[in-house]
Amino acid sequence: FDDLRAAHKRAVERRHFLVKASMHEALEVRRAADRENLEQVLVSMATIIDAKSRFTARHSARVSDLARLLAETMQLPPERVELIALGGRLHDIGKIGTPDAILDKPTALTVEEYAIMKRHPALGDELIAPIRSMEGVRPMIRWHHEALDGNGYPDGLSADQIPLEAWIVKVADYWEAITSQRPYRGPMALDQAARTLRAESGLRIPGEIVDRFLSAIDGAPIALPTAAVG
Repeated sequence: FDDLRAAHKRAVERRHFLVKASMHEALEVRRAADRENLEQVLVSMATIIDAKSRFTARHSARVSDLARLLAETMQLPPERVELIALGGRLHDIGKIGTPDAILDKPTALTVEEYAIMKRHPALGDELIAPIRSMEGVRPMIRWHHEALDGNGYPDGLSADQIPLEAWIVKVADYWEAITSQRPYRGPMALDQAARTLRAESGLRIPGEIVDRFLSAIDGAPIALPTAAVG
């Protein structure tokens, strides 16, 4: 009788364990689905922001692709590569608060307009901050305009204060900007863009990041200058 009771107890405990495990698995699936849905909403928002100006269409998508390429070339773990790609996609999400007239202005920005433009990294970080599952992308959103010499924005960080993920998104963003049509200039040719980026090496962007990026994009179609906007 004792053996039967012990066997019944083990069976009940096993059933409870399986039910608990099943509930835990279902919860994880739900969380993953919720995160995926949230990412889709944020990516859609980034697409809308890019579309605010005809000169920035697909900007964030290209930055994401370039950042992914560099991260893969650096042989970072797959989950870190995906995080960096997402950071590239969302890096300019704070531009939701930047007036269209500034984004699409065909001449140089005034001091006041530039000050407004410089708010977008901090605004993007503030937008994402309440979302705990997006914690990992915040450094890329907030710090992709920081610089090695401490003269970037919004926090004036320098050197080792800036994480690798932010450097990767920064160099991808820089390259995409100089090789794309803008209201005030055409896209740079590859050789000119490479010289321009190298001029930043060791000054505003770490030399190793510049070297690795230029090596990674060698022969990559994504690195080619975009066609002029009609």
